[in-house]
Amino acid sequence: MTMSDYFGSLYLRFWGPKLEAVAEREVADILGIYEVYAGSKPQRVFDLGAGWGRHIIVFHSKGIEPWGIEKEEVFVRHFRETAPEEIKDHLILGDITQWQVPDDMKGTFDLALSLFSSIGWSDDTKVFQRAYDILKPGGIFIVDTDNRDAYVIKPPSRTWQKVEGGIALDKHRINWKDSILITKREIHANDGNIYTLNRQMRLYSLHEIVAMAQQAGLTFLGAFGDLHMGGWSIRAGRNVVVLKKEG
Repeated sequence: MTMSDYFGSLYLRFWGPKLEAVAEREVADILGIYEVYAGSKPQRVFDLGAGWGRHIIVFHSKGIEPWGIEKEEVFVRHFRETAPEEIKDHLILGDITQWQVPDDMKGTFDLALSLFSSIGWSDDTKVFQRAYDILKPGGIFIVDTDNRDAYVIKPPSRTWQKVEGGIALDKHRINWKDSILITKREIHANDGNIYTLNRQMRLYSLHEIVAMAQQAGLTFLGAFGDLHMGGWSIRAGRNVVVLKKEG
């Protein structure tokens, strides 16, 4: 099961409006985390796994130069059709794990991001290496992903949520040997159609994220249970990990 089978036109259609509505708040939270550790506002931000660029557009509106990379063509096309003219080319179509950072981008970004469980789908060690490559010395990398330990304490079974134009029903199970979350998703649209999607995503404990970061040359600064800087615990639903490229 690839990321492309799960994130695509259906995801954009049913989750797009819901997620765009919270993008402003999420960017404010990210900037709050950055300021705690850097003491200032970033000038350049790079989003590794940017989706359709909802955060890129908000950063731009705040006077921060944003860039990102995304492998799903439907997302990149949507961004280029809707983004302000001056940043239409700031979302790169490409696979993070295979992308070679251009020389003029190496070591030029204050802040790098991997949000909303953008890791867990491929060779995630490469994501941390790309973050190291693009960050300035002293730059910050913020990773936000599901917390495996929370699933150990309370394994998921069935969940549901309202989405734009319907309801999404999820059935979950976990391959504990490989820490893989396996989800069968049914989207029951208001027009009577039912869409079925499947995913397999690697879950990480905090110590595994820190180990990948250290392997890439990044230093662990701290962890939160959400983007609002809530306290981290093994019960926290998210691993929000703050890392630094020393310089």
